[in-house]
Amino acid sequence: MIRETLKKIGLTDEEIDIYTTILRNGSSKATLLSKELGIARTTVYRFLASLYEKGLVGENIQNNVKCFYAVKPERIPEIIEEWVEELR
Repeated sequence: MIRETLKKIGLTDEEIDIYTTILRNGSSKATLLSKELGIARTTVYRFLASLYEKGLVGENIQNNVKCFYAVKPERIPEIIEEWVEELR
């Protein structure tokens, strides 16, 4: 069900794959996402940047390595409201 919702708000299949993988696995490194999803690491970073700009992922440093975490799905309606406000 979450995939359909994410698709409706305009996420690409790759963004959805990355977001749901992080959501399922918890905080993740780009390298691990790349291996798990079979996507080049540079491409993973591009999609992570897009998800970050949309407010759906955040980043933090763990043991001197950048890790990414997913915003809880319950916050998606609030994020969409923020998008609408930005468009006004």
